[in-house]
Amino acid sequence: MSILDFVDKGVIILNVETSVAVAQQLLNTARNAYFILRDAEDFYLESVSKTLLSLESANPDTTIGHLITLHADNLLPVIDANTSFYSLKKNGKYIIRTSDGHFYYFQNKTRTDKEIEAPKSVPPAPAPISPPTGAGEDFTIGDIGEDFEIKMEKETMEEAAAPERALPSFEAYPSISKPEKVIPEVPFTIYVGFSKTLDNTLENVSKVVIDKPKENDFIQVSVMAIGAVVKDNRLKPLMLDVDAQTAFECVAGTGVEEITLIATYFYNMQPVGTATRRIKIGEEDNPTEKELDTVPAGCSLKLENLQYDNAMLDMTITITRDVVGKQLLWKIVAPNPEIDEHFQIPVEDTRSFAQIIGNELAKEGFRETGANNVLLTLGEQIAEIVPDALTDMLRAVHATIGRKPKVLIWTDEPYVPWELALLEDLDIDTDVPPFFCTQTIIGRWWLNDQVVCPPPSQMSVEELTAIAAEYPFGSKYRPLEEAIEEKKFLIQEFGANEVKATKKDLLKLTGRRDKTPGHWVHIALHGFSKPDKNEQSLAFEDGELSPMAMIGSYKCGEVPAISFLFLNACQVGTAGSSLGQASGFPGVLLKKGMLGFIAPLWQVHDEPAKEFSEAFYTETLQNGKEIGETLTNLKKAYDYEESLTPLAYIYYGHPALRITYDDAL
Repeated sequence: MSILDFVDKGVIILNVETSVAVAQQLLNTARNAYFILRDAEDFYLESVSKTLLSLESANPDTTIGHLITLHADNLLPVIDANTSFYSLKKNGKYIIRTSDGHFYYFQNKTRTDKEIEAPKSVPPAPAPISPPTGAGEDFTIGDIGEDFEIKMEKETMEEAAAPERALPSFEAYPSISKPEKVIPEVPFTIYVGFSKTLDNTLENVSKVVIDKPKENDFIQVSVMAIGAVVKDNRLKPLMLDVDAQTAFECVAGTGVEEITLIATYFYNMQPVGTATRRIKIGEEDNPTEKELDTVPAGCSLKLENLQYDNAMLDMTITITRDVVGKQLLWKIVAPNPEIDEHFQIPVEDTRSFAQIIGNELAKEGFRETGANNVLLTLGEQIAEIVPDALTDMLRAVHATIGRKPKVLIWTDEPYVPWELALLEDLDIDTDVPPFFCTQTIIGRWWLNDQVVCPPPSQMSVEELTAIAAEYPFGSKYRPLEEAIEEKKFLIQEFGANEVKATKKDLLKLTGRRDKTPGHWVHIALHGFSKPDKNEQSLAFEDGELSPMAMIGSYKCGEVPAISFLFLNACQVGTAGSSLGQASGFPGVLLKKGMLGFIAPLWQVHDEPAKEFSEAFYTETLQNGKEIGETLTNLKKAYDYEESLTPLAYIYYGHPALRITYDDAL
């Protein structure tokens, strides 16, 4: 049963370029209290009676678009004709778009496909209304009189065009249905939507939480598949209803033992949730539920010092690894202009990128022309596994918004420094080489069920701690005088608390019971990393400490021991992968509740590292600048003859994250 069987074909659709004279003729024949006004690809529900009154004294040759003020409250969502009834909200109003380019009005008066029944008898439709002379393509109208169960009741325009009211916060768990049996090369359907309770057979579940949505707001969802093909993985609408679902048709590949389906959820084109389902091929699907106390309930962290909706991303790039197919799956979404694209990029191995950074740059001393050439060459290699269309998309977004795009990379790929991709034709900022991180305002985030989703866009820092190692005489580590200066700067300028750089004191800090929401920690000392072996450590005055030893037990959603960590230690910004999970300092610590993380990917020089961190704190804590914008500005000011240090820093967090700090001195 198709939605097209139930559209209301008696509603007039006018173009904004329609003349007043033609509009009056058409609206006087209307049998409904409302009509649709089309402006390009936007459709608005308008009052017939009020519009006719406004047209009475108007110039007949004037276009109707000049006389009607279009309000977002009246804007109707546009959905495809093959959209499932499961995805639509009861009484929701929509514009249906058919494959041949026609548009129809539809209001959903049902809950599910099963509840829709064709009428026992359908009265004959009256003859269609002929458009008046001169109407041309400005006018469309369908047959009137099809009186199905879902036909819209007569409404006053005041009811139809009333402003959308704010609803209570919406919370639901993502859901992905379980096919009975999947056979290679045989199409199967999955239903993706919401659930009141957590499905313990899913992985990487991030609970969807929308604060005070409007009455007709909706979520969009897409599906990426590993070991299978999704026939149409473009975004599909889901109303904010815990029972809402939409269908995706998939086909499993040959010779595959297991497929993985990854659903990503967007609200206003911003990432808000995810879920993953693994399915064995050729077997009856009877997933074993995990113990409730071992499964994160879709991590979301709502504290008074955090905000999630005060800043919008201009582009979200989801990158996930397909180890079986030896490829990376890309999903690129943008709101302005609207972008919804999917790419599959072949790649054999990604660990080599992390190895090149440390080894090749070290040979050239991390400065001067030789080191810069290494970075440019690495950037070209990264660009080879970036979709060719990304440059055009970024350029289009920049042309639309008139500033550098704010981009979030949402990924489970730990090794590739996408920020250093050299996008040769990207000319947003012509003063610097076209690295991804200098042409955009960029951040990244882990695609993982134990990481808060989405990252916050505003944070209030309630406590600031500074740690720097003295390294006593006889220590095997050389002194870091500039690191001590960093600590003094934070104490003198921002009133930071000083904690000794010993394992004992740090573990006492991270293990305390009275955790402070909004605890920012700055650590400056020696660091060591072998990403190919998943080995990283920090050199404290009394010994080394690994990422896994830094923070104890943590249940996702609790107040974290550290909310934001600036780790100014060499080579510890690279993540890793162990037993299929993210490791390294960023991988481990973000799963311990951190909401932001900054660290260098390679060995940094002491003086430039100090200057970088001091400028960073002045701009963010004192001047209130966004973190992503601050990092971009600091990176674009690098001088490779002096040092490549500014380009070394990688940032996990919202690109538009803004920090408020009331205790600055």
